[in-house]
Amino acid sequence: EISQLQMMGLDPDIITTDAWAMSQLMKRVVPDEYKERPVCVINLGASQTGINMFLGDGPVLVRSCAIGGNDITRAIAQSYGITFEQAEKAKIDSGFVLTQTHMTEHGSTISKDQIRFSDTICLSLNPILREIKQALISYKTQTKLAPKAIFVTGGTSLLPNLTLYLEE
Repeated sequence: EISQLQMMGLDPDIITTDAWAMSQLMKRVVPDEYKERPVCVINLGASQTGINMFLGDGPVLVRSCAIGGNDITRAIAQSYGITFEQAEKAKIDSGFVLTQTHMTEHGSTISKDQIRFSDTICLSLNPILREIKQALISYKTQTKLAPKAIFVTGGTSLLPNLTLYLEE
């Protein structure tokens, strides 16, 4: 609420939606070759994930799910019996996702501990993956187009190999 912001000493001039803010950001950062093509932006936040489908500058489909980076951290904490803070540090400092390609090409050099850590993260990503798939299906149904690019943003997007995992 605006009154809560004002109690904190903030007096906003503008309040906007995530989709509008993302469309304004896209105008500035999306490479020219994608400007008039359908694209998807997945924003992996701490407590929610936003899936924004754009055609040109405007949002065509916006979907949000109440799952984010904190859910991955909680899964690590639960799996390893450590605190949330320890799990967050482990995710940031040592987190990674193993893809099928990694398993095929480097399977003999990947330890069971690495597989367990990656599997913990991957299992916590499953609900997000379902939402992304559903959004892509809805987008294609509405527009008869498939996105030409998918951009992944947010702190969780920094997990090594995450984009390769999402591609698979």
